[in-house]
Amino acid sequence: MKQVKIVRRLSWLIAALICLTSWQGLVSPETYIKETELWAAQARGQDLINLYIIPFYLLSVLLIDRKEKYFALIWTGISCYFIYTFLIYCFDIQFNRLFLLYVFILGLSCYSLFFLLYSNRNTIRVSGENSFLHQLTGGYFIFTAVLFYGAWLAAIIPANLLNNMPPDLEMLPTNPVHVLDLSIVLPGIFIGGVLLIRNKKPGYFLAPVILTFSLLMQLTIGVLMLFLTDHGQNTPVALIWFIFSLSLISLILLLSLLKTNHADYE
Repeated sequence: MKQVKIVRRLSWLIAALICLTSWQGLVSPETYIKETELWAAQARGQDLINLYIIPFYLLSVLLIDRKEKYFALIWTGISCYFIYTFLIYCFDIQFNRLFLLYVFILGLSCYSLFFLLYSNRNTIRVSGENSFLHQLTGGYFIFTAVLFYGAWLAAIIPANLLNNMPPDLEMLPTNPVHVLDLSIVLPGIFIGGVLLIRNKKPGYFLAPVILTFSLLMQLTIGVLMLFLTDHGQNTPVALIWFIFSLSLISLILLLSLLKTNHADYE
């Protein structure tokens, strides 16, 4: 398919640019010299995570036109992760020599995702047979959405009431994670959970995308917590293990859906 070839070429370009920016962020002390120590540590941790994700991103796009089309949905989930990540690079990393590359990666990730979804808007079909698995996955989506809503609002609302800055802000106007999660990500996960519980077809489509995205985000949060612990941040070990436990649940549910559901082109 011509569309697949275009998506592949864009994905190879995106992967090359991400490798370049991540490697530069890791080896060049000047990249994050304007950031606070903790924010720079998180940025370098994210750079390292990006490099580990790239092989899975390329594998998913190489297999995107196989008979079983779940690789397209996994690629979609990874693309959503990169869009989320590079929105933060673009808006909350202070201007540096990699800025234009951040912008290019964000734009290419958005348009390659839109192109694939638009090109297959009337042809991709996802079906499911295991109603219990859908109910379980839907409940998990709702649980994680409510959990993170509660965690973020617990930090934001007291600061709002006292007209103070939340404790996690350090030389930042706002927390980009709070902005993206509260406005887009968590509502999307919650809606996906409701659709799955009601056995709606859009839920079958969204489930592997959300699980792929959630798996990567949960691993990222856990790894960044470990990075911050090495830089003096006091993070409870139980919390780190809890986040990694969520990532394990996401992985198990994703593999179970890939085994029992079917995705192909009509």
